[in-house]
Amino acid sequence: MTYEFRTINWQGNLINILPEQYVIKIPLDCIYHRMADDFIIPSSSLPNPIFIDLFDV
Repeated sequence: MTYEFRTINWQGNLINILPEQYVIKIPLDCIYHRMADDFIIPSSSLPNPIFIDLFDV
C-alpha cells in the first residue's frame, strides 16, 4: 500500500505541518504479517503500535 503526504496544497501554497498532526500507527501484527507460525513477535523490545510522526520525516 502506498500513501502520499504533500507539503503543498492544491493551490500551490505551503502547508504548515505541526508535530503529531500526521501520525501513522502501525501495529506489530501488521509488520510481522505472514511470518512463520512459530515466530514470536519481539513485543517486549518494540512499542505496539509503532508511531511514526511525519513531522520528523
